[in-house]
This record gives sequence, C-alpha cells and structure tokens, in this order.
Amino acid sequence: MLWELKKAMSMQKITMRQLAYELGITERTLCRKINGKAQFVLREMLKIRDLHFQEYSLDELFRVEDGKKTA
Repeated sequence: MLWELKKAMSMQKITMRQLAYELGITERTLCRKINGKAQFVLREMLKIRDLHFQEYSLDELFRVEDGKKTA
C-alpha cells in the first residue's frame, strides 16, 4: 500500500477520479496500483510527482508499506 501517496492526495484534496484521468487510466487501475496489486510505471510516477507533489522524492511518495504497525 502506498500510504504516503494516499496521505498526500488527501492533504491536497486530489481524488482518485482526478488522478486516474490525468494518468489516462481507470480508477480501478489506479486503485490496484495504490493498493499494491499492480505497479506504476516510471512515467506515471514522474507525472504524479511533477503535477502535484514536487516537494516529495519518488522514494518517499512511492514507498511500499504493508500497513502493519510494529511494537
């Protein structure tokens, strides 16, 4: 799961629909990519970062996390 991307989208009020449209993919495909069921291609990652999240590195924005908390 790409928690940092989801958090950044929420903070900037960017919807899945909007981002999917900008990437030229379906919302379902975008959801699969954010949830780790499919992978973003570099071109998509760069476009997302350059359009909305210039303050993030690609490593920060697309770091895969499983969502499990550690003690």
